[in-house]
Amino acid sequence: MVPLTITLGHADETSLSVRVDGNDVTSAFTKTNLGANTTAQGNVALGAGPHTIVTSVQSSKGTHTDTSAFQVTFPAFFVPDQVITGLVPVGTPIVLRGTVKGASYKSVGTIAATSHPATATGGSEFIQYQPGSERYALFEISQTAGLTVGQQAWGVGAKLTHDQWVTQRLPIPYPGDVVEVTGTVAKETFGGEERFVIAPVSQLTTVTSPNPALGDVGAGCSQDTQCRDDLICSRTSLTCSTFSAIGWGGDPRGVNGACTADADCPAGQFCDPAYAIVTSGTYGIHYSVSRDTGRRICRVTSPQAPLEELCPRTVTTDDVHSGRFKEGKEVCLRATVHFPLFDPGDNDVHVQAALANPHAYPVGSPPVALVGHATEVAPPYRDPANPSGKIDDPPPGVDMVAIGTVKYDDSHEWYEVHPIKWWRAAQ
Repeated sequence: MVPLTITLGHADETSLSVRVDGNDVTSAFTKTNLGANTTAQGNVALGAGPHTIVTSVQSSKGTHTDTSAFQVTFPAFFVPDQVITGLVPVGTPIVLRGTVKGASYKSVGTIAATSHPATATGGSEFIQYQPGSERYALFEISQTAGLTVGQQAWGVGAKLTHDQWVTQRLPIPYPGDVVEVTGTVAKETFGGEERFVIAPVSQLTTVTSPNPALGDVGAGCSQDTQCRDDLICSRTSLTCSTFSAIGWGGDPRGVNGACTADADCPAGQFCDPAYAIVTSGTYGIHYSVSRDTGRRICRVTSPQAPLEELCPRTVTTDDVHSGRFKEGKEVCLRATVHFPLFDPGDNDVHVQAALANPHAYPVGSPPVALVGHATEVAPPYRDPANPSGKIDDPPPGVDMVAIGTVKYDDSHEWYEVHPIKWWRAAQ
């Protein structure tokens, strides 16, 4: 929107007519009387380049018409607040520069015939949610007047298509990154309400970043989170490597943390020969029973090592919840615990943790705004009969660092860490 100001002297302001490039835009102007003069101000949607304005007004001496030419030059970039406040209209191609607050995605619901693809037995029909094929980099805003909680949490989103972030491997920026995107201002419905997006995005460039650079294919590493979001750290070469996503029922890096040999475990872990997975009692597994019964579990190699050695890089609950990681990636999660809760349905302990921006994500079931982010301790890791030791429930309020595997839980419609294989209170 381009602001225009017209000053009238000794004229009938009610007779004012304004045309820009031949279009009548009179209704866009608001008039203010200042003594003998009247000021008319309005915002008109105009593109960059030359324009012509024609004004006409009546006075005691007849009709007065004025024609003027002017040039509109846009700045090198716009900022998210200019999009939120409507100064840049929908459909405008722009360069947007802003600070990234996080990322998000949409969920797509389909009818599923079983209660969960990894369950040992079938269940009743229900709506099964899967993450959509796009991701959204979310920009911070400061102008929040008139916005819902969800719109404030969202800010302005830069939409990355499946081809951009999966095939072309365009990295999703991390919180704190200052980023420029080239694209078109648009609106999309998210969670039942309209939110601003830049779509399509033709270019995304990081201007500055406080975050450590992540290793691409072939870079040295000691754990997965030192590599780009779509890569893992190969335990044989200790280099960042490609991998196929490992979903809820996948193996290795499966829902129970089960392994047959060290090669099944992420870098920095080993297949513990001291414990065999059981199927009965409080610590019996509920998922992938036929596959995992009697197998071993992956354990952290040096659980008493300094935290910076075990976790040279940590991620947040919002990082996991945003859908930026490929399923099966091992992360060091920094989280503040809301509460641990035993689930008698599958014998997991749900360690619910705080989210900084819960309203930016799909609602979840139950809603993530109420329960936060799910991290879960699977039964084999909780078993006191395990000679290597069991994992205790983290107490409410503790600031912890946990090592575990990223999964998408389609029945709850959220990303989580499952299972937790180790945790320690952060110092």
